[in-house]
Amino acid sequence: MHIFRPGVLLGDRAESRPGESVGKAVSVALGALLLGPLRRYRGMPAARLAQAMVNAASRGGSGRLVYHYDEIMNLT
Repeated sequence: MHIFRPGVLLGDRAESRPGESVGKAVSVALGALLLGPLRRYRGMPAARLAQAMVNAASRGGSGRLVYHYDEIMNLT
């Protein structure tokens, strides 16, 4: 089982979500400042997450695998 735990997903949506828009703006503005343990909360483009999911599925693996920011970025 692959579990993905990205920070804020960046990208366009068909519907409008004002609170999410604020979160995305803050994530982009503060992304470089999120270091150490806070790095896992950096925003990432939804397309990059999707590609990481495809790559993880094609690699397989057994057990429960949890992916945070750095692990997701390494899958793409």
